[in-house]
Amino acid sequence: MNPVIGLDISKEESHGKAFLERGKPFKGTFHFEHTRDGLANLHQALKDVESVSKQRPSLILEATGHYQSPVVQFLEEHHYIYIIINPLISNRLRKSQLRKVKTDAADAYLLSELYYKEEFEPFRKRAVQLLNLRYLTRQYESLSKMCVQTKLQFQAVLDQVFPAYKGVFGAMYSGISLRFLSEFPTSHSVLQTDEDTIKAKIKAKMKELLFSKRGRSEDWINQRVQELIQSIPGIGHKIAATILSEVGEVVRFDHPKKLVAFAGIDPSVFASGKFTATRNRITKRGFRQLRYALVMAVQWGLIRSRNTRLKEFYERKRTEGKPHKVAFVACANKLVHWLHAILKSKKVFRLA
Repeated sequence: MNPVIGLDISKEESHGKAFLERGKPFKGTFHFEHTRDGLANLHQALKDVESVSKQRPSLILEATGHYQSPVVQFLEEHHYIYIIINPLISNRLRKSQLRKVKTDAADAYLLSELYYKEEFEPFRKRAVQLLNLRYLTRQYESLSKMCVQTKLQFQAVLDQVFPAYKGVFGAMYSGISLRFLSEFPTSHSVLQTDEDTIKAKIKAKMKELLFSKRGRSEDWINQRVQELIQSIPGIGHKIAATILSEVGEVVRFDHPKKLVAFAGIDPSVFASGKFTATRNRITKRGFRQLRYALVMAVQWGLIRSRNTRLKEFYERKRTEGKPHKVAFVACANKLVHWLHAILKSKKVFRLA
């Protein structure tokens, strides 16, 4: 037998459907909450299947962000083999059905059927770490956007209460600048204070700032994370972390073109009868965060010719008559091929 349980993960509870082997469902659909008692019910369902089939069942579920974390952690602790698939795969099968049914129970049933139709690799322990890294990079992106919005709002208010302040300290959001504003929040407060007092305040704030940095050595300040991907000019630690977390286990992609398609930067193809489209946009499948990281990597690599190999490739495409956007996407495609080779071979990138 080849038992499997399909799990449809929701926010606070999940539904499951067990099969003993292909075409042989076991009992009805069950559901459980993401609590200690609920996971105990899941464990009992797993034991029931194991008792009948005489072997441990595998589990298959869709990637649902952080909602799946309690279930995945439970499966890890009890050493069950599980498979996490891209929702695009299950959606493709769902659309091929004649009846249009979308329920939690139906989705669990569909996932179990999908297990027997496709060949999937079990989820790896390292992939959990990459998944956590993905959460962190996406949270970082969200916080960065909030920071930008806060700065814009701060600037708008400051233009009203202290219009002449911009440019005084160079970096408006530096430590000394913010400390000064905490002492003198408006132009009126500055005008009401004599020059010597202001100078003394600034010196005091600078001493306070310098004192707070004591204990940090020069080596600590200059320390940089050295990752394999960071050997490619234009890719820093943040872009590298984003790419690694979004790609996940590179062994899933036996050819770089599959990774290109996963990133959604492969050209779409449209042909019908004698008509074949000559202007094909990229598919934009996969994760937006990965495409954005690749775009930033290409952009930083081309600026000031940081990545000479990428710059030469871009210029060659432009010489061939390709528009800027087409050449840029071609660079992103080339970059993915390099990344695939680096992650596979675990060797650093070389410019020559």
